[in-house]
Amino acid sequence: WVGIINILKACFPLFINGYLLLSVLNQPKIVIEKGMQLGLLETGIQRDFNILFMPVFFMSMCILVIRPQITNMAYLWGKRDYAQFSLSLKKMFLALGVVGGGSVIASNVIGIPILSLVFGVDLSKYVFELTILVLSGTLYSIAIAIENVLTIFRKHSTLVMTYLFIFFLSSVIYQPLIFKFGIMGASVAFMIVMGVYTLGAITTYWIVINRERGRNV
Repeated sequence: WVGIINILKACFPLFINGYLLLSVLNQPKIVIEKGMQLGLLETGIQRDFNILFMPVFFMSMCILVIRPQITNMAYLWGKRDYAQFSLSLKKMFLALGVVGGGSVIASNVIGIPILSLVFGVDLSKYVFELTILVLSGTLYSIAIAIENVLTIFRKHSTLVMTYLFIFFLSSVIYQPLIFKFGIMGASVAFMIVMGVYTLGAITTYWIVINRERGRNV
């Protein structure tokens, strides 16, 4: 029972983080549905947004490719090989940046024609919205990568405040922006939330890494 309780205590912050993040990701769809019921948004906007939002989940899958690198980084940190640890970290974020940047460019150039062809829906008026959402997905993948790195130090609980803040922020800005600007409002609001999420993750990582280095000197 002691072991079970310890596992629950250690994993509870992960549960909180996961719940809040899923709420943030699903909130635009909930607000859009509410706007349609109130007659503030046109019919079909929910379908269009769901299609445009799909690449965001594709960006989150990038972390699965680099996750094995997290294990290697944990090994390097345990050996106190900080130079190689930093090099691995830089390579990981460089890879995310290259994939993310390429995805943003591709989404702006060929994203809409491909999605329109696959789903049989004319999405030609949403080029800018898709670009914003894919950029937001890139920020999202970077923040998720940072959270994975924090697990090396067993400091994932330090992100709880960031998750609470972005949950509160999304609750405040999603509805007015979506009700007034539709999918454009949803895209901009999501980019703002993901930007704050990434900034919070970077700040938390910077604080944690400096503390851990001080303890391991």
